[in-house]
Amino acid sequence: MNATRPIVRCLIEFGYLTPLFRSQGENKRDRCGFDSREVDFVLDRLHDLAPEMPHLTVEWVTLTQCMKRARIPMRDLLQRIFLGEVKNIGRAEGDRGFNALRIDI
Repeated sequence: MNATRPIVRCLIEFGYLTPLFRSQGENKRDRCGFDSREVDFVLDRLHDLAPEMPHLTVEWVTLTQCMKRARIPMRDLLQRIFLGEVKNIGRAEGDRGFNALRIDI
């Protein structure tokens, strides 16, 4: 999925992913497993919303950069993406998942 922990937490909160198991160790890091069909659904939806773009200019930024520049929480940004409210969105050519997303701000 190429997603950070905050992104995965948001996907769980939105109900897109359901943890199959959770294990909390001494270092208090939460580790989860997910059904591959749910992961495929999320990635397919994401790739439908963000087409592959062969030539991205420097104005196209990552999710984290967009979140910082727009001063919007990751949760709100992801919610807007999945609702289709973010129009200028694409993926770096040849990449998959959330790290491939680019937004023109």
